[in-house]
Amino acid sequence: MKQFILNLKRKKIMIPVLCVVLCTLLLAGCGRSLVITTGFGKGQVFRLGKTRGKTGELRVYMLDLQKESENLYGDAIWMSADSEKMQEAVKSQALARLTRVKALGQMAISRDVMLTNLEEDLAQQAERNYFAGLSEEEKKYLDLSEKELLNIMKEYALAARMWYSLGDSAEETYEEYYSGTQCDLNTKLWQKITLKKVEGDPAAPGFGQCYREMFAGVEYPASFENSGSGTTSAAGEEPEDLTEDSEESEDDEDEDDEDDEDEEDDAQEAGDAEKESADKERESVDKGKESESADKEKESADKEKKSESADKGKESADKSEKTDKKKEASEESPE
Repeated sequence: MKQFILNLKRKKIMIPVLCVVLCTLLLAGCGRSLVITTGFGKGQVFRLGKTRGKTGELRVYMLDLQKESENLYGDAIWMSADSEKMQEAVKSQALARLTRVKALGQMAISRDVMLTNLEEDLAQQAERNYFAGLSEEEKKYLDLSEKELLNIMKEYALAARMWYSLGDSAEETYEEYYSGTQCDLNTKLWQKITLKKVEGDPAAPGFGQCYREMFAGVEYPASFENSGSGTTSAAGEEPEDLTEDSEESEDDEDEDDEDDEDEEDDAQEAGDAEKESADKERESVDKGKESESADKEKESADKEKKSESADKGKESADKSEKTDKKKEASEESPE
């Protein structure tokens, strides 16, 4: 009996300890991480500095990543031996993405970085496109008004602008800010959050896609999503991106193939150009030789003409001299 009570006490102690370890890893990268369950408002999943992350916002990113993984892997996320791990990866990555957006938003406020009027309009149109593509079941799952979705889209766009404004030092500057920011996770609420299979149109554009389509002409990309801190999973490792890594890998392969083809084309063009240059040079040399030969032939012909003319002149002089001698001889002879 005493042993049973001792084991029970040990289990009661270990459960909250494991939860603390798990949630601390989720917030890896924060300089002063605290894992608590009190002091949060309704629906608040985490605190990051002066900002809060709510369940409604988290569900937007969860649904987006969930739909992307469904499009790539089908029902494997729900019906496979690794479904639980896949769901946890989606959930963790959604938290990491929302955390990063919030952190960059706080940096933007502190540096007076704001969206332009054009970007405000683009964000509004992106939200409308996103909302129009949601099924009734998805709208019910998110439980957010269009105004709330618009705010989430604007925060996302502002995070991208902030990241771009940092230039080449974006990663370093972000890491410095993030490591010195207070991070608190509402573990009690976090443990209750789970993925839910929601019926929707697979062809409908997701949150991130709507943003990228509307902001395609803007100079800054949404490359901040999977960089640096704020992307650590419950296992203490970078969460597996269920769609983007695969797509980027395929894109990289296509780009490599295109680069190889371009290099081959460039090499071929260079070879053709070199050959053409050599042919022209050879042709020029041949023309030079032909011209030189023609000049020599002309010079030779001129010499022959001059020689012939000289011979004729000499012959004419000889005849004239003979004629004069005959004439003199005739005059000298007696009659």
